[in-house]
Amino acid sequence: MTFARIDDALPEPQSYLRAGLPRPDDPRHGMLQGDPSANVVGSDVPDVAPGGRAPRSTTVVDADGTPVAVVWSPSGQHLTRPVHRTITNKDVLGTGRGRYGLTELEVDPTSRRARRWEPPSEPVDLATARVVTIDFSVVLAGLDPRHFARDDALFVSAAIAIEKAVVAERWRDEDGQWRHSTGFHPWDLTVPVAIDTAVLRIYTKLIDTAWNLPDLDRTDLLCAATAIAYQAPMYTTKPDAYKPLRNGLRVLAYGKVRDRAAAVAPTEDRSGLTAVHALARAHRGGEAFDMSMQLALAQSLSAPDALAELVVDILEDSDADRSWQLGLLEAAHMLAPLARATAQHAALMSAVSVLTIPWDTPEARAALNALGLWGIWPQDASEDVLGDIEDDPTDRASLVWYQVFLVMARVPADVIRAEYAAVLAGTAQPSRARIDELSTTS
Repeated sequence: MTFARIDDALPEPQSYLRAGLPRPDDPRHGMLQGDPSANVVGSDVPDVAPGGRAPRSTTVVDADGTPVAVVWSPSGQHLTRPVHRTITNKDVLGTGRGRYGLTELEVDPTSRRARRWEPPSEPVDLATARVVTIDFSVVLAGLDPRHFARDDALFVSAAIAIEKAVVAERWRDEDGQWRHSTGFHPWDLTVPVAIDTAVLRIYTKLIDTAWNLPDLDRTDLLCAATAIAYQAPMYTTKPDAYKPLRNGLRVLAYGKVRDRAAAVAPTEDRSGLTAVHALARAHRGGEAFDMSMQLALAQSLSAPDALAELVVDILEDSDADRSWQLGLLEAAHMLAPLARATAQHAALMSAVSVLTIPWDTPEARAALNALGLWGIWPQDASEDVLGDIEDDPTDRASLVWYQVFLVMARVPADVIRAEYAAVLAGTAQPSRARIDELSTTS
């Protein structure tokens, strides 16, 4: 079967409904034009992404642009190796249900615990993997590879994605008044499996058994039904709560170390940790970021994990003294080796990206510089922004982002200046391929 690649302007969302097809949710879409009378299977679909990066899904359309198939890449769709993820960096005093049925965490506002957020570091070995799932109690406890077996491959129910998407926190302020905040926490490791008819049939049976079980809620039962439907064991922090169900569910107690190799963590220099704690106290105390803070920042580099967590917290603190965010961003070159190597890399990049808007401010310019210095090419380059650059290379914003990506690709400064002049003169065309070329030849 032959295909022709066309522009990635996907069909209207409702056209997928009319064609009886699932709508892709991956921002890296591929789209092909093919013969709708022929069968389409995954192995037939070529790599359509620029630079050799395969998209998670490919939409196949006919000559009229009507979608006739959505083909999903088998790798990275539903299964992932467990990685560190935490939903809050505060100590949780209790959980409950808030407005709109949201999960609500009562937290200690004066506490600070390790924030861990990292992308999957290794692919799933489909030949040896044990497929497992989790309930929401594991998300609240925090994903930790140490608490999974070495060969575990994790999938989750759509119920987890819904529950995790928006979580509320509440705490008492100094006057004893309740304060609230909500945060967006998407499940971004995999595509959650659907709550389909098979899952709902099992869920209906579990409801009858669980009617008088106060420690289980609807999300728990949907996760349990999903585990039963896929014949997969389910990790939970409350295994005893599921014992009365007796419907073929196998539960695994979450919390004990199962993978000793993942439990080995590097030690951090004590003087570096002391400097990190001093910075944290100064930040919480409302002090300005001055020369003494710059010195403490340099001393903190010997405790990279603790420093990375603090930097993320400060960059995400919209109420902090502006001098802190600007001071950290202006130290981007010093922090670059740490930012690229830390397990907090993705969280750092996310926190800095928010500070680029509105983009024509001192903080935004410093944030753009940090994105370039801290980013890893090409994994941290936005496909949407790359597309905008290729569509309108002389737009001011496009030129700014093109320079960010060139810095990210470790293109030397003199080459970047020459490339910038060539784009303005119309003798160079920005693109992913062009960045790759300059990166490898400079």
